[in-house]
Amino acid sequence: MVPREANIYLQSENGIVGMQAVAEEGLEAEDLTDAGGNSISALPGSATFDSAMSFGLIRGGHLDVTVLGGLQVDKTGRLANRMVPGSIVPGMGGAMDLVTGARRVIVAMSTPSRASRRSSSSAPCR
Repeated sequence: MVPREANIYLQSENGIVGMQAVAEEGLEAEDLTDAGGNSISALPGSATFDSAMSFGLIRGGHLDVTVLGGLQVDKTGRLANRMVPGSIVPGMGGAMDLVTGARRVIVAMSTPSRASRRSSSSAPCR
């Protein structure tokens, strides 16, 4: 949850800057979604644009911070965020643009069990 007074502008790669990440009850709109298809709300002063402009902002280094999901990060910081071919998860999407275009990268992911961490601490991302 980001407080309104934080002066942070959230951007979604599908073409909106100035969004409220979770639509307030009763203010959901079918035509306003984040890149995952979840309902969002547009804050006063927000802007919508096409995906090409959105990725221009991302690739141009105009993001201070990006938060994206990941499946695995090895001890050197290499990110694996794509499933094995044939799975139901689509490709990596805009992840490579996000990790190279933002000044700071935060990877949000589940924490593995203690035993799993020990067994994979030296395993490289593949």
